[in-house]
Amino acid sequence: MSDTLSPLTRSILDRCTGDGGHLRVPCSRYGSTGEDVAPYAAALAYVFADANGEDPLDGDLLDGFMSAVVNDHGDPADLLVECWHAVPVELRRMLGGLREVRKLRD
Repeated sequence: MSDTLSPLTRSILDRCTGDGGHLRVPCSRYGSTGEDVAPYAAALAYVFADANGEDPLDGDLLDGFMSAVVNDHGDPADLLVECWHAVPVELRRMLGGLREVRKLRD
């Protein structure tokens, strides 16, 4: 992952990939390892924080977001497209831009 990430984004990604990011994620449109899918969970944390004022580092929320992307749920892509304005630029780049996220929608 990029060395130019903000401290908050780095902390979120580290919490999402407590396994080091190497666990396999079979059959997910968001990626094939924990490291691949973590940026989607991190982006969801920022979206949720923007909408609800919640702490994006909340472990229970991050667990839920990771579960959604690991299990190939369609809602993360839909939510990210609808709330793209709340996704930090550094994560937008990691996700490949809005066009790429749109391709992940059902």
